[in-house]
Amino acid sequence: MKNVKKLGLLFVSAFIAVSFAACGASGDSAKYESAASATAAYTNESADYYDYGYYDEEGYREEPSTEADTSKAEEYDDSSRKLIKTHNVDVETEDFDGFVAMVESKVSQLGGYIQNLNTYNGSSYSSYKNTRYSNLTLRIPVKQTDEFLKMVGENANITNQSLSVEDVTLSYVDLESKKKTYKAEEERLLVFLEQAETIEDMLTIEQRLTDIRYQLESMESQLRTYDNLVDYTTIYMNISEVEVYTEPEPESYGEQVSRSFSNGISRVVKGFKNFLIDFVGALPGLVVFLLVCFIIFVIVMAIVKGAKKSTAKKNAQRAAMAYAAAQAQAQQMQAQQVQPAVTQEDNTNGQ
Repeated sequence: MKNVKKLGLLFVSAFIAVSFAACGASGDSAKYESAASATAAYTNESADYYDYGYYDEEGYREEPSTEADTSKAEEYDDSSRKLIKTHNVDVETEDFDGFVAMVESKVSQLGGYIQNLNTYNGSSYSSYKNTRYSNLTLRIPVKQTDEFLKMVGENANITNQSLSVEDVTLSYVDLESKKKTYKAEEERLLVFLEQAETIEDMLTIEQRLTDIRYQLESMESQLRTYDNLVDYTTIYMNISEVEVYTEPEPESYGEQVSRSFSNGISRVVKGFKNFLIDFVGALPGLVVFLLVCFIIFVIVMAIVKGAKKSTAKKNAQRAAMAYAAAQAQAQQMQAQQVQPAVTQEDNTNGQ
């Protein structure tokens, strides 16, 4: 494919040369020599690009790193190097709302902006105060970063802070070098486009111009992205609301014991407060629960009392029936004893 492209370019160059030769026959030989030399230069230069693999069948391909690019990058001093700085900061504050508002105001004052903000204000299902926190992604101008971090340290307790730096100087210089090369090629193609005499030549050159302009736009976009990342420091800040600041690690054994004892008392007091809050919060439910239990108790007692009365009544009826049966049995037995005596007396009187 590369050989085909080279042959095509050579054909176009030869066609232009012949055209200018015809013009030269009428007395414009100087113009012919200029155009021919320019065409030959472009053809040779383009062939060099294809031979060294700067372009493939799909278009632009990343150039390999060269010593020239490295030497250009080394020419940058520390103040002009392209460094992308990222800070991670964990902060504690006793005045959550006030400190978050202060951060937002300071960022705007320094010419930065808030890229992302996520705030948690506590759960509505909990009966006592929850710890609130906020996660922010801030973009601060590099020159104003130290002033912003100083403000944070003066108004809150920084528990953790880290900094990472990425040096993109080589990539930046490489992109700039490629951009200049493409710009030069674009200018040459525009000259050839003005000199093209056939529609086919014009279409071929315009297609190449389209490819070059696409690559230029892509490179300019990458360079703008680099400039934004370099000019603005990215700060990932986590803000937590606390009642007492976290103290630094104690140095002596006595300080460790004192701190542990103090923390224990604080936990006990906090636990008692939370228990009292939970108890008061649960008191309405507890009253309802006790009322329901009392109603159930009264109903059960009524049922038990009714059952006892029913059982006593049945027992009384059974006793009365038993007594009546006993009386009837006694009367029957007495009647049986009287009957023989009467019969014997009747017999005696008959005799």
